[in-house]
Amino acid sequence: MTKKIGYLVLLYSLLSISKVFSQTLELRPSFGWGHGWGTNYKVNTNDNNTSYHPTFDKPFSPSLELPQIGFMLDFNYKNKFVISIGRIHGKTELKSNIDGNSYEAALIQKWGGEISYSPINYKSKFRLFVLAGIYYANNTNFNYNAGNIEFDTIDSLGNTVSRSYDTSINIRSHGTIVNVGTRFAFYNVRKHRERFSITLNYDFGLNNLWTFKNIVEYDYTTKYIHAYSTSRGNQFKIYFSKPFKLYDLKKDRLNLF
Repeated sequence: MTKKIGYLVLLYSLLSISKVFSQTLELRPSFGWGHGWGTNYKVNTNDNNTSYHPTFDKPFSPSLELPQIGFMLDFNYKNKFVISIGRIHGKTELKSNIDGNSYEAALIQKWGGEISYSPINYKSKFRLFVLAGIYYANNTNFNYNAGNIEFDTIDSLGNTVSRSYDTSINIRSHGTIVNVGTRFAFYNVRKHRERFSITLNYDFGLNNLWTFKNIVEYDYTTKYIHAYSTSRGNQFKIYFSKPFKLYDLKKDRLNLF
């Protein structure tokens, strides 16, 4: 009961404040893909003549297996200024490998907000927005699927000749991510309402969050090579979104989409 009262108070406060700064309250779901990359790349080996070759990250390749889904509340002023708060969750393609032996996808879970401004309006059919924001990144209880796959080579006597596997190391449980982007929004002229938009976004993490480690051991596991890649949540992202009007603040009227 206490939580419900708290949520109602928060909603009432947001509506009250938004009347001063906006005209409509909207829900903006989004669906997209991100291409992430690491920092602090490092290779350790005890074999100076190793034939293994670590590589880091992977070219951008959107996949339905690695989506990012967002839900934002938009405080919209005349389709020109928009303040958004909400959550984004999903996976991004931060990957590294040693001769193709291991790949990984980084989980993204963040809460925060951003401000959008439209400097260009073409006949009320199209608007170009620039946006910037800041997010709180949650890195708790994630193992990033590391350690689930191991490849072993065994000789006829049952001895392990070589093996490859991976693991992840959480550096901190929380971090901060800032972002900038460009949104291309297409409008219904008659209703003065956004049909849909395409957003190009760049995320820059301020904190090291986790390290992905690839391991290959060979020559009866007497030699090894380790590849390290650390993530801050850095990524390029493209996503599609469409706002649904929840509340008309000019008329104090609730909308059911």
